[in-house]
Amino acid sequence: MRWGRLARRLAIGLAAGLVLLVLIVLATLATGFGQRLVLAMALPAAGSALGTAITVEETGGAWPGRIRLSGITLADEAGVFATIGRLELDWTARALLGDHVDIDRLAIAEVDLRRLPATQEDTEAPERPFALPDLPRIDVGALLLSDLRLGEAIVEGGGRIDARGSARLAGRRLEIALDAEPEGSPEEHARIHLLFAGRRAPVTADIDISAPPGGLIARLAGLPEGARLTLRGTGPAEDFGARIAGRLGGIATASGTLRCACAGPIDARLALTLASGPDAPESLASLLGEGTEIGLRLAREGEDLVLVLDAAGTGQGGG
Repeated sequence: MRWGRLARRLAIGLAAGLVLLVLIVLATLATGFGQRLVLAMALPAAGSALGTAITVEETGGAWPGRIRLSGITLADEAGVFATIGRLELDWTARALLGDHVDIDRLAIAEVDLRRLPATQEDTEAPERPFALPDLPRIDVGALLLSDLRLGEAIVEGGGRIDARGSARLAGRRLEIALDAEPEGSPEEHARIHLLFAGRRAPVTADIDISAPPGGLIARLAGLPEGARLTLRGTGPAEDFGARIAGRLGGIATASGTLRCACAGPIDARLALTLASGPDAPESLASLLGEGTEIGLRLAREGEDLVLVLDAAGTGQGGG
């Protein structure tokens, strides 16, 4: 009996000590000292994994559920390549115990991306059937990116863009929604919704990109005449199908279908009808006329990816 009472007292003491330790940790995280201490341990590890030196000027919020950072600097061997004015993260930290990253809101503001970070060349990996890696369940209810400034090293003339979106990854299900709008151009946008739910479950793609002449998206893509693209489709990964419509300024238009078997070896087929526009060069107008049908197929043959073209039933092809 005496040993039983002693064991119970010991268990109660350990539980009380654990609760006290948790309270101390939470109280410490609510102070600037505790937050800086956490960053001092976390930032070097994160920077090493990303190949980037990360510094933070100020911290705030009720950690761990509400994290506020400001004055963030990202640098590589060539120097600073980006700064972030503010980062706000609202999430449920205890969800990590259930292998779940549960983010209610991630807001990033005043981002100055001067150039892309230096990267190391990767060795070519052998092709494998597409599959999502084993990851914890991830939910991002709201992703807000405001005042992203792109430097001259990224796009001529620079530019600003705002974006919002959401993401969900659960098992083999991946869903991403993104809506981006460059500043000062109401007709310019990129809207993307993708859903992948496994090899045999429906894959959904809804893409709408509008890039007027001279706009940020057109400059990023190197299309001074502007462009418009829509792609909408659904189907299993083993036989995905989509309708495509596009326009390259006043030069040409395209419409057709895309079918892709992405669950195994790559086999994609694109059937398009191309037509010249009012601004098309004479040589292109005479080639396309009012409409020319072409077919493209991208497939793997042995160790090579082969692209085959079939134009207007001529039977011409190439690899």
